[in-house]
Amino acid sequence: MAKQPEGRLVRRILKRLRRRFGGKWWKIHGNEYQESGIPDIFGICQGMFFGIEVKMPGKQPRENQLDQLAQITAAGGLGIWVTTVGQAERNVGLFCKPIGPTANTSRTSGNREKDRRAVRRTGNRKNVDNPRSDRGTRRTETRLLWDHSVPEKQQRNHMA
Repeated sequence: MAKQPEGRLVRRILKRLRRRFGGKWWKIHGNEYQESGIPDIFGICQGMFFGIEVKMPGKQPRENQLDQLAQITAAGGLGIWVTTVGQAERNVGLFCKPIGPTANTSRTSGNREKDRRAVRRTGNRKNVDNPRSDRGTRRTETRLLWDHSVPEKQQRNHMA
């Protein structure tokens, strides 16, 4: 799949959709036993079914591919054809709520080591490694063993 330009485009679209929206996305590898015109990518995301035909820029889908996309849409799903990763993301984004960082507004700098250093420096980790984590924000706190602003007798009573 990765050697042909369209295969590389399909792989990039799958990676972006999985990261941005979650759900289940998979590539359909055609053969002689399969019905003709089946879309390249199928997906189920937040209760919506997607059939996405991927074409290189400047190319058009064949008539049987357009028929399959129309049947998917008529059945309540979304059948589309796209030529870029951004088109796929925008179309799916009309029906699915994003769960990960967007392509343009990432919470990270893009440099993983730099982000880890920033986490160590601030002691505040905001899901840099896993944007889909349901744990929210993890905080590492430094606990003072002895607070000089509180009288010594109150501290001993509190610590006991």
